[in-house]
Amino acid sequence: MIKQLFSALIIANFGFCTPDCGDRIPIESSLPVDASDKVPYQNDENISFKHNLGQEINYKASRDSGREESSQCDDCCTAVSYDYDKTYLMPDYPVFDMEVNLASYDSVRYNYILQVGNSYFNLNIGDYYSLVDSVKVGETYFKEVYKIKNYNDYNEQGIFPDSVYYNLSEGFLKIIMSNKEFYEIQ
Repeated sequence: MIKQLFSALIIANFGFCTPDCGDRIPIESSLPVDASDKVPYQNDENISFKHNLGQEINYKASRDSGREESSQCDDCCTAVSYDYDKTYLMPDYPVFDMEVNLASYDSVRYNYILQVGNSYFNLNIGDYYSLVDSVKVGETYFKEVYKIKNYNDYNEQGIFPDSVYYNLSEGFLKIIMSNKEFYEIQ
């Protein structure tokens, strides 16, 4: 019995050890020069939204950009570094915060992710958004508006942001909650 256990330990030790990968070339990716221009918010900018029942909520924008390092592991680990550009919209009232996150994916593509509270909206996945020619929000018409559906499956309890209207020149235009209440830009 002890011989079998010892044999199993040796096989497991040598059978599952990480192979020698030699020198792995690090993966580096950068955001396109104009990527951050596609985020309409500036540092310290104030944005106001109005709930359909009348409550007005003010947000303040702050931007952060830089380079992050991480590891990508399959049989071997490779160093990965990528550019990011994050915009935070922080409310003056205890309701959801919002973010616009850009991160380089490879030398050609990058992620454009919107976050409202714990709900995520992806401008890279065509199944979750549609581009609408024009939309009336409040009393204003906006052109080239993305209507984006929340792609989180775990948000099915309680009230959560279900979909957003967003365009690249104005940002968040409308947030529709799961109970059909909504917030519109002022």
